Amino acid sequence: MRRTCLRILSSSLLVVTSVAQAATLGDATGTVQANFGQGFVPVTIAQNLPIGTVVTVQPGGQAKVAFDDLCVQVIQPGQVFTVQGASPCAQGAPTVTVGPLPIDYAIVAVGTAAAVGTGVLIYQLSRSASP
Repeated sequence: MRRTCLRILSSSLLVVTSVAQAATLGDATGTVQANFGQGFVPVTIAQNLPIGTVVTVQPGGQAKVAFDDLCVQVIQPGQVFTVQGASPCAQGAPTVTVGPLPIDYAIVAVGTAAAVGTGVLIYQLSRSASP
């Protein structure tokens, strides 16, 4: 029983860490497009941007790509930005600002469910084995 609970606990932690996104599209004006690997498509605010996503902004627009470390990359028209594994702030880029992250409620929900599940598993593991 204990071994099974530990396997479930480690699996839930893997799920939580795999849900984390590289970046999120923050504020945006005008037409913002992203290429997820199959051509450019329009994107919306709070959309997740996995590593390797290429973001562009059409003339008259602007986009902000937010990272988990509160780093925000501003993208101007004509710029092409590729989401990397580390934020531009972590890489020492001078063209970034720090600001709040948009809330991704799916990640919050998965994190909450994982925390509750972890609590239940810890409770079950700490209970006495006797009836």
